[in-house]
Amino acid sequence: MANVNWVAQTNQRLYQCQLLLAEAAKHSDGVAGRALATALEDGALVQLVAAYKCYLNELAEAVNHRQLVTNLDALITSATLVTGDMKQFQQLESDDYSWLAELKRGHDGIGLPQAVSQSVVPVTPGLIASSSAMPSRADSIAGWMAEFQSMIDVQRDNKRES
Repeated sequence: MANVNWVAQTNQRLYQCQLLLAEAAKHSDGVAGRALATALEDGALVQLVAAYKCYLNELAEAVNHRQLVTNLDALITSATLVTGDMKQFQQLESDDYSWLAELKRGHDGIGLPQAVSQSVVPVTPGLIASSSAMPSRADSIAGWMAEFQSMIDVQRDNKRES
């Protein structure tokens, strides 16, 4: 693997996601505006997933794993040491209701008609769905980004302390 600064790559992708979401918020009026906002939101999702993949490589580098990883399963099966940070993400990936699982479903729904991509989101049993209670797609992406950013900030701080 080339000498890549994965911390910088992760941070750059998160910043690009933030910029795309900010731009999407400016374009909600009319058909053309909504189409542009959707495209910008799609781009934000792509950047957020790219940030996650960069962070997985950051975790790989921390355990001297020098091969490029594109998903958590590949990292866990090929790394000589599985850290608590990796296990945290593994737990989130396996929980269908976690922010990470929702992010991955949102990313998988890019390009699908809006009604189809919304239907893949699980509904919490016992709750009645309400369109006014549903967060906007941009709000969901921003929430996932905030959760991810918070988690990696804690994990990076823990690495500095050890």
